[in-house]
Amino acid sequence: MAKVLVADDNKSVREACQVHLSREGHLVRVAEGESAAIALVDGEQFDVVVVDLWMERPESGMHVLEHIKRQPALLTEVIILTAYGTMPNLARALELGAYSYVPKNVPDVDEYSVIAAKVAEAAAQKARRGILHDMANVLMGFGAIELFPDQTSLSAEQRAFLTRVKHSVVAAQELCRMATTQLRSGTPQLRELASADLAEQVHALSAGIAQMKGVRLATSVSANLPSVLVHEAMAARILVNLVVNAIDASLPGMTVEIGATECSGNVLFAVKDTGTGMSDEVLAHLWEPGFTTKSRDSGRLGGSGIGLHTAREMARQMNGDIEVDSQAGEGSTFVLRVPVDRDDSTA
Repeated sequence: MAKVLVADDNKSVREACQVHLSREGHLVRVAEGESAAIALVDGEQFDVVVVDLWMERPESGMHVLEHIKRQPALLTEVIILTAYGTMPNLARALELGAYSYVPKNVPDVDEYSVIAAKVAEAAAQKARRGILHDMANVLMGFGAIELFPDQTSLSAEQRAFLTRVKHSVVAAQELCRMATTQLRSGTPQLRELASADLAEQVHALSAGIAQMKGVRLATSVSANLPSVLVHEAMAARILVNLVVNAIDASLPGMTVEIGATECSGNVLFAVKDTGTGMSDEVLAHLWEPGFTTKSRDSGRLGGSGIGLHTAREMARQMNGDIEVDSQAGEGSTFVLRVPVDRDDSTA
């Protein structure tokens, strides 16, 4: 059982979430907006917060997320509720550490069952993070060995023993740090996902920014594609990142294409544009952390250069990869390769 806060300005959404999550054994509190949610977060401990992005104002949910993430000791996981057309905020929310998201009003999808499933996953992750946090605190106590008074009175054997203890503590602390970092970035719990559903979801999440830039977005998915084995939020985040980059590289009136095909036990999700393209020199540094092709005075969307590096690392955590084919002045094609779900492919 987890303690869950649901924040949404729509009363019917709050009540439906409360009913579904209570049936799963969770203790549920509700808030009708940003201010009420922040007040509850400050006054109580929650395992999971489910928050709508757009409440009193377009970034209400973002402010709740930022408030929670400024207090890392809370270890609270955040799930974002979003309607289509809020892609910029959703991408930013995932960057800030939201655990996952659930699109609203998707035809033929029981969003409340999806919310319940993701709350269970997030609560389990929060519990694992809590264990690691406690372990790290215990290990900090062993660091006091450095404060021991004069150790010259100890025998060589005793000093050697203390040295081994210190080295072991340092190694254990590093393991805790690495594990915590993986959990915070979303340790992938892979599950079956229909390839067509993923492509359509990415299209829907990217449509708003494409329209804003005057770029046409087209999606083409091969018939009878098998399902893929991915972490849904990570896979969507990777593809949305690629699509937004393609839109950014395109001029108004151009088309960005999202495609999906099967090849050698993998599904290839391709994002193609006919925009600025990249030179061989740029391609040589493309995956480096901190590298960016976007100058501040170019009129393009800003970037820190970590997007593609992070996207590729996430793809590899799902046993996949990202490849690129690009020529300056002719556009680029980025391909996310992820493995098919073996049970689905042999069915």
